[in-house]
Amino acid sequence: RIGTFTKKMGEKLIRKIIRNAFMAWQGQCGLRFSEIRRMKKADLKINFYKKDHGDGMPFDGRGLSLGHAFFPKDGRIHFDLDENWGFGRYPYTDLFRVAVHEIGHSLGLKHTELPGSIMFPNLIEWDYFRFHTLDIKLIQYLYGIKIFWF
Repeated sequence: RIGTFTKKMGEKLIRKIIRNAFMAWQGQCGLRFSEIRRMKKADLKINFYKKDHGDGMPFDGRGLSLGHAFFPKDGRIHFDLDENWGFGRYPYTDLFRVAVHEIGHSLGLKHTELPGSIMFPNLIEWDYFRFHTLDIKLIQYLYGIKIFWF
């Protein structure tokens, strides 16, 4: 559930981008995601915050720390409100790619040392998004393979 937003993009666009980030993971493993109305009942809680926001991991303003998430059972995913969020390349920080990365953490994935992985700690601008084989293997190890129904 998304609790707070950035005015730079608008609620509707942010919801679409975050939903697509969840669907990207859903397409690779045995998980299913759906947004619920009540924040208290949500397993994953998404918010945009500035600087020190009470979780022991303050943001630094524009640049460097773009977001962070806590491993499973906690469910908090935070994005730095000071970033120039958008969809795509410079001058924007790509919310979709950062969201996919942070959702990966909230699902239990750690950073990798592979620059082609979405779980690589630095944001790399690609011409298009796709998961690296390592990302897929790691998420499927935790949650099983995607099962297709007919």
